[in-house]
Amino acid sequence: TFSGVIDVEMFADRTPLTVQNFFRYMNRGVYDTTFFHRTVTSPTPFIIQGGGFTANNSFSAIPADPAVRNEPGISN
Repeated sequence: TFSGVIDVEMFADRTPLTVQNFFRYMNRGVYDTTFFHRTVTSPTPFIIQGGGFTANNSFSAIPADPAVRNEPGISN
């Protein structure tokens, strides 16, 4: 990001579908031109939400892949 590196911890052993979904978007370069459109810093844990829109010449929506089946147990 412009503000620095953000570490992301993945739990492929407990939420494999969610992790696979994230990497499909990432490997296609979908996140390269997106921006964070929601941040909440308090109370912890914090939330950073983004990836839905491009930050090019307009704020167009990124086409979404099919929804991932819910994998309860770990909050995303």
